[in-house]
Amino acid sequence: MLMLRKKARTGAAKGAKAPPPAGLPVSPIAVANYLLQKGYNDNSLGLMNLVYICHGWHLAAGHGPLLYEPPRAHKYGPAFPSILADVSRFLAGPVKYPLRGNNAYAEFTTQQMETIDQAYDVYHQLDPVLLLQINFDEGTAARKVWKKNGDKNALIPDDLIKREFKEKVNGRPY
Repeated sequence: MLMLRKKARTGAAKGAKAPPPAGLPVSPIAVANYLLQKGYNDNSLGLMNLVYICHGWHLAAGHGPLLYEPPRAHKYGPAFPSILADVSRFLAGPVKYPLRGNNAYAEFTTQQMETIDQAYDVYHQLDPVLLLQINFDEGTAARKVWKKNGDKNALIPDDLIKREFKEKVNGRPY
């Protein structure tokens, strides 16, 4: 199994863009592939929400954005168009490694990897519906944006995500 811990595969599919340099925000697909390699074995709803949690934790820790593609408020919770474009082939079943797309692999910094690993350790065993509730309950950034804009896949600003996850880190159960 290919591990993304130290060196990433740089030659993805023919014609794919090279991964961004280490330390810069990465693609949601790269984070999703890393989570799948760690053993995440659930449906696209759960995977999408876990990637969103990783991004939120990274922001709350003061490390800046983990992802260069902003999440969007979708009627089924926070979503990333690049992941949605590929996971439809799995229908409602478990998502299988690897997801395809531009920048599907990345060299993660130590901070990025620690954030992803910690979020995975806390959340990977939770049911995808519970992950959705955590990210799309009343008062969450995703729900606020969705309610304000309707089902228009509006961008969820990082400042709202950061504020929400800082509150979660400071005493909320999830």
